[in-house]
Amino acid sequence: MTQRHAEIAGAGFAGLAAAIALRQAGWSVTVHERGEEIRAYGSALALSENGLQVLEMLDAFDDAVRGAFPLDNRETRDGTGRLISAYNWKTESSTLRMFMLLRSRVIDALAASARRAGVEIRISSEVGEVDERGSLTLADGTIRTADLAIVADGARSKGRVRQSLLASHTRYADGSIRMLLPRPTDWKDGTFVEYWSGRRRAMLAPCSEAHCYLGLIARQDDANAIRVPILPAVWIESFPFLAPLLAAIPQQERWSWDQYQRVRLRQWHRGRVAVLGDAAHAMSPNFGQGAALAMVSAVSLASATVEETDLERALKIWEARERPLVDRTQLLSGLYSNLMAWPARLRDGALAAMGKSRWIMRQRTLAAYRTPPAHHLSRPAQAALLEL
Repeated sequence: MTQRHAEIAGAGFAGLAAAIALRQAGWSVTVHERGEEIRAYGSALALSENGLQVLEMLDAFDDAVRGAFPLDNRETRDGTGRLISAYNWKTESSTLRMFMLLRSRVIDALAASARRAGVEIRISSEVGEVDERGSLTLADGTIRTADLAIVADGARSKGRVRQSLLASHTRYADGSIRMLLPRPTDWKDGTFVEYWSGRRRAMLAPCSEAHCYLGLIARQDDANAIRVPILPAVWIESFPFLAPLLAAIPQQERWSWDQYQRVRLRQWHRGRVAVLGDAAHAMSPNFGQGAALAMVSAVSLASATVEETDLERALKIWEARERPLVDRTQLLSGLYSNLMAWPARLRDGALAAMGKSRWIMRQRTLAAYRTPPAHHLSRPAQAALLEL
């Protein structure tokens, strides 16, 4: 049987995960990255059990979590630091894991695994158009043909345009300034905290042996709060107990306030083209599932091509299997942002009720508890493939 070939636009979480999984399934794979290097945009990301299992499947787990701390507890507090609710990630399952990780380490781990697996990665290679027959046209006019073309080039995707798959691309009222800071020496390990004050939020969690992640969330109409460089006094007013941390924030040239987005497609595939990650379903990061669901979807796609040799049928199976949970998570995550517009007393009551309701928290963590599709190759089979 002739080896099938895939061309992938984008070397982010979705593109690299798809490349490794397809390679493990016997495909030859080329990934195109328009940047001069593979790099992660942003500071840190949350990965729960579903995403961590994918990293294990793709031989990237150890490098990705190096130096990070498992997070067992999520706390919700008000602007004075008063506890509103607490939730233990292992309430439903003692085996559930949660990490806040450096984005750069996760991307580097995936890129290293892809190269070990024999994936060809081309940097400074921008994809212009993607044809539903599976061909990619690069910015320099070169045409690359494939049995499967994957578009994984982000929420502002160019690759999905020709297929007219986009149903909507909207922006939420809120967004965040995300940064890495020196890890406080007195921080309680294993705890992720979300603070609410008026129409502002702050999130704080350790993400490496030396760093903590700080996210400052504000609405578009809050001009002082979305300003970069930040005005420490503005945020200290909302979160006075964070004053030592906020006052010591270093240079901010590379930070920005990034507005949350939602992308919905009419369908995730057409012909021999599949769309993955933010290009298919960008979502609010409120539930910390954007990267995880992108990688789960990538592994599921590769598995579908093993389950069903007819590619177009495999793509239908893949979307039918993955889309309902992705759509649900995207919807609920976006609705969570609406709480920022509620009066503080009413919102605090709602957050406290949510934290006490196992049913509600189960809905919130539904994607995290889902086991990705069974891996399609055993370790010995993968090792044999690498010898080809």
